[in-house]
Amino acid sequence: MTKKKKVIVLIVEGITDEMVMNPINKLIENHQLFVKVIHGDVYSNIWNQNKPAKTIVGEIMKQVKQETKFNDSDIEMVLQLIDTDGIFLEKDCFIVKEQAVVGAKTYAYDLDESKVILRSEKDKTRLHEIWDRKKKLILPLIGGITYGKSKIPFTLYYNSLNLDHVIADKILLDYEKEENALDFIVNLNDDVEAFKRFFREKCPYDSFKESWKKIQEETRWNTSKSNVIFLIQEIILKEKEATKE
Repeated sequence: MTKKKKVIVLIVEGITDEMVMNPINKLIENHQLFVKVIHGDVYSNIWNQNKPAKTIVGEIMKQVKQETKFNDSDIEMVLQLIDTDGIFLEKDCFIVKEQAVVGAKTYAYDLDESKVILRSEKDKTRLHEIWDRKKKLILPLIGGITYGKSKIPFTLYYNSLNLDHVIADKILLDYEKEENALDFIVNLNDDVEAFKRFFREKCPYDSFKESWKKIQEETRWNTSKSNVIFLIQEIILKEKEATKE
């Protein structure tokens, strides 16, 4: 009788994250991969401001199980990939320019000057509130937690400031994001080693723990970074463990 494959759940914010993470499928033979796209940032959502981070994770996983009919016993681990946005930036990085062009959002990144540009003090105050709330929620998660009665491992990973900053080294307009993600995948040409190499080069840190510690202290935040390589390594490790069972 064929042994049932356990599930690795990958939670991402949007469709472009799902597209860029697609090569992970080539690393997996002994598990199922289920990608949950949550279409937004749950940790900056005002509706979640009074919830513990672990509760938010539980609500996402409740949705996953409703969609898939997975039981806790089916799940090997849960991995989530987030954008750091500006949650770790010093307050003096935020400046108001009333005539600034910020597009559809209330702010814009100026990577050349290492600044976040806003059009009013009100917008700046509001953005601080949103990103401070997000920071407060994710800090308890970065060391890893367990989810549910079955103590399923949950681990959080990041792209700074967002996905397009990492794969394009610039901040893109919304209409450019999907095309850029597709270009990234096409340029890989199904080469999973190139995928791993790309994210290895985006991580100047020696360990997962260091990657979270350093990104919180980073002053050269205009240079893109990611710790997705540790996500990749964790999946490879679980695959190796599964072959021994």
